[in-house]
Amino acid sequence: IDIVTKGSYEALGKLMYNIVMVGIMHFQDVWNLDLDRVSRCGIHYATPDGRIISFCTYNSIHRAVFEEKFKQSAEDWMKQIGKKLTDYA
Repeated sequence: IDIVTKGSYEALGKLMYNIVMVGIMHFQDVWNLDLDRVSRCGIHYATPDGRIISFCTYNSIHRAVFEEKFKQSAEDWMKQIGKKLTDYA
């Protein structure tokens, strides 16, 4: 494997292009939030404003805030992108 022998970013990119990560974890919501699990959470979301949010807390704590902050109507999206939603169907 090139990543072992070369150790370059190009070799790393080639390796990562062929990797699929599968993450499995206990679903947490406001009724069963486990702070120990949260502190060990290894999967994160990057938000449009540049913040990194733990996947384990996103749905129960952050989702509503970010959806409200970054929501966009279909009409505004079509103006911004220059395509209609039916172009993707």
